[in-house]
Amino acid sequence: MSPRRTGRVPGDVLDLSRWYLTLPIAAPDRAPDRPWNVYQPELRRFSHDALFTVLAEGAVEYVAPVKGVTTSAESGATRCELREMTGPDPNDKASWGFADGAEHSLTCTLTCDPRSVVGRKECIVGQIHDATPVPPIYLVVKMETDRGTLRLFKNGPGVGNLLTDVGPSDLVTYRIRVADRRCRIWAARGDVSDLPVQPAYDFPATDFASATSGCYFKAGAYNKQPISTATTGQSVVRHHGLDLV
Repeated sequence: MSPRRTGRVPGDVLDLSRWYLTLPIAAPDRAPDRPWNVYQPELRRFSHDALFTVLAEGAVEYVAPVKGVTTSAESGATRCELREMTGPDPNDKASWGFADGAEHSLTCTLTCDPRSVVGRKECIVGQIHDATPVPPIYLVVKMETDRGTLRLFKNGPGVGNLLTDVGPSDLVTYRIRVADRRCRIWAARGDVSDLPVQPAYDFPATDFASATSGCYFKAGAYNKQPISTATTGQSVVRHHGLDLV
């Protein structure tokens, strides 16, 4: 059986009930310059053989070719990525704050391979976004050779490496948790059971301008190579676990 012929769709493997998906191509019945957004309940049974599918190993694969359709001029790059929602309607987009008193947590176990990209071999694999162009928190896999890093960015600049010597088939897990007016971030090689007790980073909510509202999680494959100068290649992320609280 082909690794893409499993008889299952991503919604059979991951709980996608609180997400919608953006693909780096135009929808068949929409404007050619706008990306294809797939909402619930369609997302529950949706797959795309080239971009969003279940492999024989059981992982959900996200593929983001560097040439494609992007969401906006501010983005400038392609993505095959999930966006946090509160319900099935396209208007039910999650919007919370770092200091709202509730818990907001994303835990993801994955592999990432951006090596085929000509240019910036960097892929955003998880983020907290808000209404501004620069996400408050995002995690990037950078892999100029066969080994790379998982790096944390905060309000724009890089803060530090969460993991080093990461290979394209190495399983890694990250957790981003906002609670008690803090944003804490963990990372480890392996699965959820390998996460350390203590976070690698612990920030107060006051570090973020969007502390009160407008925030949401994103996860998947989002290139750092701009479409405007892109030639060939793609970022490939495979989710082995995805948990949203």
